[in-house]
Amino acid sequence: MKRILTGLAMTLALALAGGAAAIASVADIDSDGDSLITFAEMQAAYPTVSEDLFASADTNGDAMIDEAELTAAEDAGLIKTE
Repeated sequence: MKRILTGLAMTLALALAGGAAAIASVADIDSDGDSLITFAEMQAAYPTVSEDLFASADTNGDAMIDEAELTAAEDAGLIKTE
């Protein structure tokens, strides 16, 4: 239940962040070119995203979001791509 609520909160936070730019890949957010999204990079793109919301997309717990995690978050509706 907590995971569902966290996911819903992340969806809301991303929607409130403006959702102006569609996210197609990690490269759209990754500012240092390491093919991973850090919390700071996510916050730069979506200022209202909290650490808890970021953690809900970081399924392996390494404090970074990779392409597979981003795709999974998009597929789950956590991050809107349109």
